[in-house]
This record gives sequence, structure tokens and C-alpha cells, in this order.
Amino acid sequence: MQIYILLTNNCNLSCSHCIRNDKSNNTLSDKEIESLFSNIEFTNNHIILTGGEPSLHPKFTYILNEMSKRAKKITVCTNGINNYYFEKIKNSNIHIQFSVDGSREYHNKIRGLNSFDKILENIQVVQKYNISNSISTVVNKLNISSIYEMLDDLKKVVQNGYIRFNSQMNFGNSSEEDILSVELWNSFVDSISNIEFPIQIRADKLFHFEAVERLSCDELASLSKNAIKNCGNCTHKVYIYPDLNVYSCTCLDFLPIGNLKKDNLCKILLAENSKKFINYSPKLEKTCMECKYLELCNGGCIGTAFKAHREFGHGDPRCPKINKQ
Repeated sequence: MQIYILLTNNCNLSCSHCIRNDKSNNTLSDKEIESLFSNIEFTNNHIILTGGEPSLHPKFTYILNEMSKRAKKITVCTNGINNYYFEKIKNSNIHIQFSVDGSREYHNKIRGLNSFDKILENIQVVQKYNISNSISTVVNKLNISSIYEMLDDLKKVVQNGYIRFNSQMNFGNSSEEDILSVELWNSFVDSISNIEFPIQIRADKLFHFEAVERLSCDELASLSKNAIKNCGNCTHKVYIYPDLNVYSCTCLDFLPIGNLKKDNLCKILLAENSKKFINYSPKLEKTCMECKYLELCNGGCIGTAFKAHREFGHGDPRCPKINKQ
């Protein structure tokens, strides 16, 4: 399971598309850190440290050191400004994910602080230390035209790892008018899929029905059996906030499923609040219930569906099959 831990809401940037709603300086206390260690089974889980900017936590290096002893793998999702801890994590199970969101011009507009060059410098530092690393890029209408220029700049510095592209989601700071349509996003994925680049480019189409329409019934059943449905809410991922509230997804940060001050994570994931997401059904969406791909996606993103309808039980409104109706 992927366990996302928000160490702090504090951040040294102010990104226009930030998915977090809480802009306070709420930060895990010493007592809450110990509660994390006591109430989470780290073995065989992938721990993802995020925020805010996780490296702003005053005990960040201590947390990294302790978690690296316990967890199978740790990923630090960072904006890439701070590098004080890089040398301390050489030869470890820690992966660094940098955020680069467009060319120098557009990245700096979106993220501020003229951070583009600093991040590229720190990518080089991580590679010098042979630390596992990757780049995450959020694509929207503001920066989509600058992606090729960004890749040209990155070519000069990247040596290993991969770059993952994601379409901007309509949560937190995000403006709906900046979000790419499913059709435009899928076209973008096609455009970058065959680019010659020093590291692997990863980008997944949304509602890519063409890829599964050619499958036989048995092949579709096999694919559906192993598919991660509803973004993996409570089955493959969970989020823990600085107040130790636990959420099925960061898109549903108004609805905690438990708190680590009261119960351990295993108990929370077995409780009724979690089962609502584990056993989710888009039962109010006739299009979903009659769709032959229901077992493959189970209605898509629960958070996006709830935001559109203000109740659970609907399918993801971005789905072209739902939009047809």
C-alpha cells in the first residue's frame, strides 16, 4: 500500500494548481511523529512523504532516517528547493520526486520564486550522489505549449530515473478553466509517447476505451481482476494529515475515515468508514451500472464524482461515456 504522510502544510512556494486546501502551518509535533511510528505497519509499504513541502519540517532528517529503517521504500515529494538532506540519504531506500511544471517561464509563473534553475541544479546534485529520483509534471492549459521546451532543458541534466506527466485535477487551488479535457490530455499523451529522451517518459491516458475494446471477454475479466479501481482508495493508498486524520484520498479531505491518535492504521482500514470506499459502487449512475467496463474502473475517481454531484454513488463526470448522456 502507498501511505501518503503530510508532514507539514507549510510550503516555500505558492503553486497556482496546488491540490491542498489547507494553507496553514500545521505541522506534525514530536508526539504525533511518535504516534506515526507506533500506529503504522511500515514493513512492505511504500511511504510517501509530502506536504506542503516536507523538507520544511524541523525534524525532517530524523523522520527520514527512522522511516528508512522501517519501510520498504520511501518517496519524498519535493518542490526541489531544499537540498540540505541529500548527502545524508546516499545509499538508502529513499527516492526523490522533483516537481517541474513546464519551461522556465511557465514553471516560474505557476510555482513562483524563480525556482526552475534551482530545481535543475538539485536534480544534478541527487544524480551525483546516485540517489533514486524522478520528475513529476502537472500539465494544464497554461503550460502544455511549453512542455517540449521543458524537455529540451531537462535533456541537459537528467541521466537516470523517469519523468511522469499528470493532468491537473480540479481540487485545492486549481482553476477549472485551466484543466485539460480528456480528449486534449489523451492527445498530449500520444504526442509525447515516442519522443526520444534520456530517461523514460510515463503518461497514462484517461478512459482509454480503445485499448480494451479489442480484448476478449476472458482477457477483460483478467484485466479487471487486477485493476486498481477508484484510484485505489483504501485498497492501495491512504493519506495521513498533520493532525493525524486519515483520508481515503486527498480529494476527499473533508471526510476523515479515522485518526491515528485513537486507532492504528490497520484498524482504521478495517472499519466501516473505510469499507464505504473499498466497496464503493456508482449505483446512482445508470451509464456506469450498464457499462461493460464497470469491473475495470468501478466509476473512476470518487472525489471528482462527489464534487460534481455532492453525494456518493455517481461515476466520474470526465468519462466520455457519461458525458454522452
